[in-house]
Amino acid sequence: MLQPTLYALAAEASLDRPARMARLAYATESQSHRSLTISIDDEARELLRKALETIDGALQQGFLPAYPKKGACRFCDYKWSAATGKSTGRRSRKLRRSQSSSR
Repeated sequence: MLQPTLYALAAEASLDRPARMARLAYATESQSHRSLTISIDDEARELLRKALETIDGALQQGFLPAYPKKGACRFCDYKWSAATGKSTGRRSRKLRRSQSSSR
């Protein structure tokens, strides 16, 4: 759980107090809510450090591949084809049309 760990460490740095736990609350597809609480312990800190190190390395190499959850792309307006590099999303078509009409 990168997001709550990252936010907890940001709050820790800002408030100059140790973070002990973090909570992530979100809505689900079935219109209910979920809440996850995680401990901000040495293991959580190390997992975040490794994840950020991996992301930083990918950015330095100029390569940050998409890794969506199975089935998530069907809802995305920015579907990129790995083979062509061309967008098939509705928003990108609208953007191309608006850019060409403004020229």
